[in-house]
Amino acid sequence: VSMYLSQTAILKWTFYALAAAALFFLRRLFLGSMTFFGVLPFLPPVVLAVIASFELPQPSVIAGIVFGALCDLVLPAPFPCLYTVAFTIAALLISTLVSNLLQQGFPRALLSCVLTFLIVDLLQAAALLPRGGSDAIVPMLSLFARETLLSCLLLAPVYPALRAVRRAFP
Repeated sequence: VSMYLSQTAILKWTFYALAAAALFFLRRLFLGSMTFFGVLPFLPPVVLAVIASFELPQPSVIAGIVFGALCDLVLPAPFPCLYTVAFTIAALLISTLVSNLLQQGFPRALLSCVLTFLIVDLLQAAALLPRGGSDAIVPMLSLFARETLLSCLLLAPVYPALRAVRRAFP
């Protein structure tokens, strides 16, 4: 497999990065630190899931590693490299398994989004459960479910923005 990057690929990933930055800016601008049902809408897994739902396994996994590492640098987590590990696993599963189950489109992006949150949440639960004990399971599952449902609403702006990049650079 050649590691040669075409000018088109470089442009596509530059525009993915710019679109993601614009989405993060708009999310901060319009939602700030507002919580809904006790949770904050969480954008990073949504962005990663949609990109991975459009791309082949190799670029998806690289995106998972890079995006996860960036999140690990700026977001608190129960253990180091949580997002790098979770996003890499999610990108691999989305670009292989999910891509074989559903054709490209909104349903695949939605399933990818839920799967990414599930992986992040399972890793967080594995890290936090030993501290909280079995009493923490139900509140944790409730929190994860609310965060996933609320964050999947962010697909409304994320999916069309990233699909436009994908269509401009097939």
